[in-house]
Amino acid sequence: MTAGRPTDYQEQFVDMAYVACKEGGFTDVKLAKLFNVSKSTIANWKNEYPEFLDSIKKGKDEFNLADAEDSQLKLVKGHYYYEITKEPTVLDDKKLVVTKKVRKYIPPNPTSLIFFLKNRDPERWRDKQVHEHEIGKDTLAHAEKLAAARARKQKTDD
Repeated sequence: MTAGRPTDYQEQFVDMAYVACKEGGFTDVKLAKLFNVSKSTIANWKNEYPEFLDSIKKGKDEFNLADAEDSQLKLVKGHYYYEITKEPTVLDDKKLVVTKKVRKYIPPNPTSLIFFLKNRDPERWRDKQVHEHEIGKDTLAHAEKLAAARARKQKTDD
């Protein structure tokens, strides 16, 4: 029999933690709030229940990967965003109001395009180009004649 309070851990937390991390990018602090426990309890569960730890890792990896892919795609395609300027009001300098909203465009980033193309189609977009040449009988005969002439010249120079 173990001492202390029984655990609040439930097997369904594995799937819940995975979804929370994958869809919402939850941190351990947010997971603790979700399960109504302390951050140290989340750390204990991760040590005690490997499937719980694995689900968190997998969810966070998928969230981070999706976020990185979205960011990379924006750099490849270019994108619009809004630049918003806020200023304090005349009556209350603590309250900010929107004074200007400007739509701006960020063009595609050439380095991101290169990265994307090299990884998407490495055969067409590699740095090293491989060129194959065929040597015909005529070229080979010419090379042999040239080598024989060099050998004769070498003999006469000696």
